[in-house]
Amino acid sequence: MADEDDQTESVADPTELAGVAEADTQSAYAWGLDDGEDWEPPRRANPRLITTLAVAASLVAIAGAGVTAYIMRDQSPESTPVAAPTTTTTTTVAAVAAPPPVTVTTVIVQAPPEPPEPAAPPKPAEPPMARNVSEGQSCGNSDPAFGYAPDGVNVLACVYPGVWRNAGPFYGMRPIGSPCPNYGSAVSPRGEAMVCVMGAWQPGA
Repeated sequence: MADEDDQTESVADPTELAGVAEADTQSAYAWGLDDGEDWEPPRRANPRLITTLAVAASLVAIAGAGVTAYIMRDQSPESTPVAAPTTTTTTTVAAVAAPPPVTVTTVIVQAPPEPPEPAAPPKPAEPPMARNVSEGQSCGNSDPAFGYAPDGVNVLACVYPGVWRNAGPFYGMRPIGSPCPNYGSAVSPRGEAMVCVMGAWQPGA
């Protein structure tokens, strides 16, 4: 029962609703009378007009934003110029090695040495000589074939028949048959007394 009473209370009385609707109708009629004869029903908005107004509003907004940005830029503190960093270029020059020392070689051309003087022919070996013999003094087969006079320069020969005689210049030891001057005496390698006979040394004195 309680639920039914609640539902009955929540539903408005039809009479009350009708009164409200009639009051609204009267108000609208009275408003229409106030407008007079010039009143026209409202027209529907033109879509093209709406688009044009929207574009104009956008342009106005963009212009306002640009003006605001310009004003803010003018009011911003001036920027301090920053000096560009200084670039220092360092050029490294590699040390050039010193050239190698120049060695100067001086060539001294020497004259060829003079040829040595020809050596004197070897002196023939001196045969056994008698000493301090005098011309005319006797000599024997055991005595040397030649002997020096007391002056040590002149040479005497022991000739037949066993007497010391002057044999002319003495030429020492010479081979038998070798050339000789026209006059003089010599001795062979075997100790034989020789005289110069027809330009050759021959045994005998």
